[in-house]
Amino acid sequence: MLDEEKYYMLTDLEKEKFAKVGSYLLAHTFLTREIYETKDKLGKINPDYRFVEKYYEMFDKYYDMFGYKLEKDDVYGIIQINNKYNHNIVRLDKFTTLLLLSLRMIYDDGRSQSAYSSNNAVYTSIGGIIQKMFDLKIITKKPTIKEMSEGFKNINRYNVISKLDKTFEDITSNIVVLPTITKVVSNEKINAIFAMVFDNELGTESETVGEGN
Repeated sequence: MLDEEKYYMLTDLEKEKFAKVGSYLLAHTFLTREIYETKDKLGKINPDYRFVEKYYEMFDKYYDMFGYKLEKDDVYGIIQINNKYNHNIVRLDKFTTLLLLSLRMIYDDGRSQSAYSSNNAVYTSIGGIIQKMFDLKIITKKPTIKEMSEGFKNINRYNVISKLDKTFEDITSNIVVLPTITKVVSNEKINAIFAMVFDNELGTESETVGEGN
């Protein structure tokens, strides 16, 4: 149960922030320790992440009342919620699922090239992601602007990527692949998606990410 005594010791501003950050995490599943908003490849500390860290036990008890588990990964700098009853699963279309797979491969490639860097993010472009999809042989033709726009917007909602330019419809637009991609597309899911692609079993929809799934 939520410790009411500790909660009421918060200032009014802290209570408001508790509600705001708590609602945000429910809607977006992930918080990252660093925020990447510029092309200089330097992240800045996410104040919402630090706030949850400070009141982690209180947040954990709050989410537990509604069937959610709060988890923190100090290595990658990720806070996430998972639903104990597998509710709120979001079904993504085939293209978005393949997009996630490509982002995971790009992330792994980028991290291996900067193994001694403390930066957990990897920078790329829309064009680079589409090229990776061709290289992986998971698409045979260039996706439509609508597919790209909807796919990237969906992924962006869950803090898997961060947009550095105004639109997802321009192949020159730059984005940041966040460490949360390792949670959305685990090693097991990589193999499963590849198997489905090459066995022609990946349908029009695939269950890959959810609000606290």
